[in-house]
Amino acid sequence: MAKLLWSRRVISVVGAFVYLFPGRSEAEIRILPTDDPSENACFIQDVNDALAVIKNTDPTLRDVIAWLESSPVRHTIKQTEGIIISHGESDHHTDIEYNPRYKKRFPGDGVCIDPVAGLLHELYHAFENDIGLLQANRSVRSKHELYTYE
Repeated sequence: MAKLLWSRRVISVVGAFVYLFPGRSEAEIRILPTDDPSENACFIQDVNDALAVIKNTDPTLRDVIAWLESSPVRHTIKQTEGIIISHGESDHHTDIEYNPRYKKRFPGDGVCIDPVAGLLHELYHAFENDIGLLQANRSVRSKHELYTYE
């Protein structure tokens, strides 16, 4: 229940932020070419399909994607064969490594990792980085989960 309430608070804050500071003019989510040129078309389609699913899931998520697409800050999505991760840089741009075929299980509970959910997770970090909150949020210590991101 606490996690559900926390999720609703996060979505409310994101929605308010996007409403108060509407997106800017040019698209800045870039899908980078794959190492193997024969895979470019499929990877671009995979990313665009995942973005469409995310946008159609919830209006707030659609607003977050719209914010990133219209941001003057560059956010890139590159194909990887490994886990889905992102690197938020101090200039606020984020590089996301995405594997649309990643179907591993989380250690411990064994829940399957959904690649679209993984991309959404990293896009949210890109949004945090774009608005300058990524490092601050990673430095917060949670009394409920007893960990510190650094």
